This record gives sequence, C-alpha cells and structure tokens, in this order.
Amino acid sequence: MPHMSIMSWLKDRHGLAFQLDDDDIVVFVVGPSGSGKSTFVEQATRSYDLVKVGTGLRPCTATVQAIRCELSEGAKAALGTTMQRNIVFVDTPSFHTQPGRHDEAAYNLKSWLRKSKSKSTPSLVGTIYMHRVETDPRYESVQQHLNAFAHAFPKDFVPFPQRLHAVFSYEGVIPHQTIQIRRETFETQLHALRPSIGQPKWVTSFHPALFRQGEPETAWQAVLELFPRA
Repeated sequence: MPHMSIMSWLKDRHGLAFQLDDDDIVVFVVGPSGSGKSTFVEQATRSYDLVKVGTGLRPCTATVQAIRCELSEGAKAALGTTMQRNIVFVDTPSFHTQPGRHDEAAYNLKSWLRKSKSKSTPSLVGTIYMHRVETDPRYESVQQHLNAFAHAFPKDFVPFPQRLHAVFSYEGVIPHQTIQIRRETFETQLHALRPSIGQPKWVTSFHPALFRQGEPETAWQAVLELFPRA
C-alpha cells in the first residue's frame, strides 16, 4: 500500500454529516466500549473539535456521529477512483450483546440510518471493527456484536457494509507474545463469523499494524485495506 500522510488524504473536512449522498464512501466504525472507535474517527478526520473521545472503558458515544470529508486526488487514486467523492466516517455507539436486552445503541443507529439515507445509495460501504488489544478476545463475542450492528440496518439500506476490516488498538506497552496470542484468537473468531440474519456473508480482513492515538496514517491504511483497488 502506498504511504500517504494525513495531510495528503484530506482535501477538506465538511463537518457533521446528516444525509448520505450517492457519491459517498461510508465507513462504519464499530466495536465494544473502549475499543478506540471515536479515537479512530478523530484521528482519521482531524476532527478534534467534533468527536468526543472518552478515557477508559466507559462508553462516551451515546449517539451516532458522522463526519464527511472530501478526499484529495492522491487519496482517490489510491482507492482506485477518479470520481468526485467524499468519505463519511460513522462513529457508532457500543451495542448490548445480551439476548433479550433492549439495545438503545442499535435503536439509535437504525433511526440515524433511516433519516440519513433518504433516496441515495452510497457508492461504497464498509465496516471497521475495533478491538482493544489489552482485552482478551475470549471474553468478547465478535459475532454477537456484529449481529447487533447488522440488526440495526433497515431492510431497504443497500448496499450492506459486509466488507469488514478488523483493527487492534492499544495504549501503553503490551508484550509482543501477548499481542500475537490475542491476534490469533481474534482471527479465529473472524474466520468463524456467520452471516447475520437477513444479511450477506461478512468479507473479513485483519490489519497488520496496531493503531493508537497520534497515528492517523494507520487509520487511513486500514481504509485502504477495507476498500482494496479492483
């Protein structure tokens, strides 16, 4: 993948997005509480004044936030397109995965999707799944979280973001052996993913580099992996 600085990716940032357009590239950022979703969006979009980033594992994103940015010519070339396109990062709340429990986060996402889509059909959609490397993947179900995410999509939302790229986030110092073990455990869950009810099969990939605050280029490299050139 070509190396591009954050300044060379973005031509302009338009701020919060309330409607999705036909020429939008839409990236849904999902994951458990404290996994780094808001930090990923903040770093990728340079939206330090718009995105609320929490500290610790308590969720700070209660509603859906979407930020639209205009891609530079270099970014469009890297993504294999010459069209005039914007990219919309959708920062989602964390979903409840316990059966039978009311999930306000899923309800909020469904409401946002119904209001934002209108009659438009975004050209490309995909999902970034964040996981904090300090958390043992054995105690979190990727399948259940994605089922809750998929369940929030109205039946008329096309296309569904079935292309999924997983990213490990981290803070502090983690032993390399621990990272490797947890990466293997997480990848096993990815490979075992079943289609969510009523949706197509997930198409998964895993980012080779760890993401942390202050490394926006890693976020953009993940976007490149999510939308590989044809």
